Amino acid sequence: MYLGLQRFGVDLSPGDQETFRFLTEADWMLALEKAERRSFADGEALIEQDGEFRQLCIIEQGEVRVEMRSPDGGRVVITRGGYGQVFGEMSLLGRTGASASVIAEGEVTAHVITEEQLLALLVSVPGFATRFYHSLAVELARRLREANERFIQLGARPQS
Repeated sequence: MYLGLQRFGVDLSPGDQETFRFLTEADWMLALEKAERRSFADGEALIEQDGEFRQLCIIEQGEVRVEMRSPDGGRVVITRGGYGQVFGEMSLLGRTGASASVIAEGEVTAHVITEEQLLALLVSVPGFATRFYHSLAVELARRLREANERFIQLGARPQS
């Protein structure tokens, strides 16, 4: 267990925090020291789809839903998440608008790390960049596999 993180309201063991599984406790301590702890009300957006969002949100408490606008203007829930999960990494990496909205379901507390804060860690902490990007690559590959499986389950047929 990462005991030092408890002072930030975070009690993560390596298995709890899958997105950045290769970061060390020292990495987490440095990141959370730079982060801003924010509260979000029920229904409030942590991230807005297509919005310019250059931050990572690490959920400390509460639940969120990730949703996208459908072509007809409705909303489609993609997934749900909570404690220890990280959101915002795709728009941060891709330097594009957010691909989905992340909405609080009830009260949510999150640690928010800006792009500038993250870049400072990436260049100043030996090995941090390698551990960060390795973790992110593994997580994004996992998410892509899950999306492919859902696509097939929805009845997608391969074209010949």
